[in-house]
Amino acid sequence: MLEIKNPLELSLSIMEIDERIPSFMCRLDLLNNHPTGSLAFNANDVWIACEAWDNFLNETKRLLAGEVASASLASMGNGFSLSISHLARGSEYTLSVKIKEPETGFGSIKAVLEHEVDSDTISVVIRKFTNFDKWW
Repeated sequence: MLEIKNPLELSLSIMEIDERIPSFMCRLDLLNNHPTGSLAFNANDVWIACEAWDNFLNETKRLLAGEVASASLASMGNGFSLSISHLARGSEYTLSVKIKEPETGFGSIKAVLEHEVDSDTISVVIRKFTNFDKWW
């Protein structure tokens, strides 16, 4: 399980593994507090390709080394994405989480959460992804 507590609360819990297309399905829990309340989102069927996870980890290393400006991870259906971008001003980063659920007859959901954070905070976030227990 992956848990991030700052600057927003995000957790990914593995629910199923597919070895034919190396990927895993996870439960996504997201909570973003703001001055007038909060936004919560939960999904039980977020599929992430193992290759996409590995690419994200490689890009975060390059991001911290100053070789690239951003690193992104997206679910296989693009309903969830997380990106980290280095801002031009010093040691600040933007952490962005996007949620997009298609129209299902009950409406659709689109949300973009962005937080500007310092290098210490982004290092903790990246470390959580790096320490995620991989089996592949």
